[in-house]
Amino acid sequence: MAESAKVDQTEDDQTKDIIEEPDIPLSAPSDVAVVFRKHFTIDAAAPLVQLNSPSALAYEASDTRIPDKGLFALICDPDLPVRTRLMMQMKVNSPRCSLPFIDWDIIEWPLTGRKTTVVIYERPMGGRLTDALASGATRISEYDVIERVLTPGITAILDLSEADLTHRAIRPDNMFFMDTSYQELVLGDCVTSPPGYDQPEIFETIERSTADRIGRGRGSPYDDVYALGVSIMFIMLGHNPVSHLTPLELLIEKIERNTYAALSANSRVPLPAIEFLRGLLNDEEEGRWTAEAAETWIDGRKNTPVQRHSTPKAKAPYHFQGVSYNTARTLAYAFSLAPEETFRTIKADENFENWVRRNLDDRELADKVKILILTASRSGGNPQHSPEVVVAKLCILLDPSGPIRYKDLKFMIDSFGSYFAYLTLQKQSYQDLLEVVMRDLFDYWLKSQINSTPDNAMWHRQILRSKGYIKIKELGFGAERCLYELNKNLPCLSPLIDEAHVTDIEELLPAMDKAASNAEPESRPIDRHIAAFIGARFNEDIHPHLRAMALPEPERAIIGTLSLLAFLQWKQKTPALYSLSSWIGGLLGPAIATYHNRKTRRELEREIPQLVRKGSLPELFDLVDNAEQRTEDESGFTEARKVYSEAEIEIDLLEGKDGNKEENLLLAGQKASAMAAIMLGLIIVSILFFVRQ
Repeated sequence: MAESAKVDQTEDDQTKDIIEEPDIPLSAPSDVAVVFRKHFTIDAAAPLVQLNSPSALAYEASDTRIPDKGLFALICDPDLPVRTRLMMQMKVNSPRCSLPFIDWDIIEWPLTGRKTTVVIYERPMGGRLTDALASGATRISEYDVIERVLTPGITAILDLSEADLTHRAIRPDNMFFMDTSYQELVLGDCVTSPPGYDQPEIFETIERSTADRIGRGRGSPYDDVYALGVSIMFIMLGHNPVSHLTPLELLIEKIERNTYAALSANSRVPLPAIEFLRGLLNDEEEGRWTAEAAETWIDGRKNTPVQRHSTPKAKAPYHFQGVSYNTARTLAYAFSLAPEETFRTIKADENFENWVRRNLDDRELADKVKILILTASRSGGNPQHSPEVVVAKLCILLDPSGPIRYKDLKFMIDSFGSYFAYLTLQKQSYQDLLEVVMRDLFDYWLKSQINSTPDNAMWHRQILRSKGYIKIKELGFGAERCLYELNKNLPCLSPLIDEAHVTDIEELLPAMDKAASNAEPESRPIDRHIAAFIGARFNEDIHPHLRAMALPEPERAIIGTLSLLAFLQWKQKTPALYSLSSWIGGLLGPAIATYHNRKTRRELEREIPQLVRKGSLPELFDLVDNAEQRTEDESGFTEARKVYSEAEIEIDLLEGKDGNKEENLLLAGQKASAMAAIMLGLIIVSILFFVRQ
């Protein structure tokens, strides 16, 4: 799945983490400029490589309202989820000590021909911190690191946390000087990629560093405090002290020794920094300094950090694939990398449970492991107890605060929505992600947490809703509905309108109208993505329309489609939709055929083109499915059936139903002849009577 970011420390600048840049063209012809909001201009021919973010490219920008103010734009990767909610908040109130946020929008970028998100920042005139340090333009000593780095970093984290937001991209190469005197340090961009996505593993806590890049999650201010601590350590030491370690070796060092000890093992940490670094780098959230605690310490009110002891080691290591593991957390990490081998090992190794019981000295954990293995052995092929599910649950038991690890997926629970969006945008299969929901691994993870939090309760409700959506396969539900419910700012990904980048429900019908002119005449206007997008974004009850659309009869399904779109146009007061009306009008043949009266059908066929030219879906729907007209048609049809039935009975009486047609006709003729003879006799008698008188 998503690979970890590559970190390459150069000899000249060992504090700068080089991350692979997005595959977006850098420059364009000199006359290419993009204008949006009428006053912002982005020069596509003027890239600012020195201000690139790992997932977004920088270009010169300007604002006609303030032409003297230096600005730059970051062009986001259209196939990567961005942090729209954070952008909205930062536009209203840009946090202190952060790169001043100016504005954002969705534009069509000429270098790719695709719509994408653009973010405008004020340009940092002093450039990137790591560049300034590498060039010798400035120096940050152990005596001024508190004022120049710690204080602005904590201030930014506090401002974000007050709005229930996190930065999740704090690292030395994402810090900038706003002034050329190198005094005003700010945190850099944090909105152009998912939380933690651009972070090298070293800046992530133990729990989140073991997740996929896209699966690290929104996190909390505690994660930002930790990243700030690692950043300050790098800045003071002038290099990455653990660059020689592999990800597994680094994880083992962090777990078995603790982060502070791992980073400072072979270096001399300045005495003034030891106290606050221990507080920022505590591996347990309960003992790690909050931003408020750090601010208190900065103000001179000492707050001695709680000393975090290293994770207790097993009395004897467990050997797996030729490697010895001394803690449950590192073993969970190793198990997640080889789930098939893990399943074979724990089923065949009767001593594994005993190792947990005796060497980890954890009877409760050993009992849970025993039950898990026994249940899997007796499952009889139940997918709820498949090898992948068993290994995922085992990893949760061994490392409950770590990510959910299922097959190739490794993600924290608060990254579920962004991971889902990422896989969809990248056109990768998300079946494994859905299986995590349907196999109840979310519930298993939540129940395994030591501390219950409001966020966990919220996620429990969200997962229950997601599971309900996934189970329903009709239009408007399924995996697509789950996707849009989890990602409130994700554009509609229907192939019909994906180029329009529709994120707001009010934009949907105009985009569909534009796409209708090139659509296949026999295709349907609403696919699974559009139906799910409407269900997630439209604050009205559309279930009757969705039920109608799901009916197997094509004539009823197209009326359901028309009713939903007409309802949208009516509620939103959308202007005329000529192309969309024409498209749907061409599909109404089966619906018209449901009328019994030939005259009515001919009238409808004559009136539909007139309404199509008006572009009004509500009027079109009222014509095709008018309640009064339907009632009249049904009433007339009922009367016609009655007359027809009576005629049938009369014919049956004449023809008979026993097959003796000739005999019945003879008998009827005889009866008629007799009646005629009687009538003739009466007439003759009457005449004779009157003659004698």
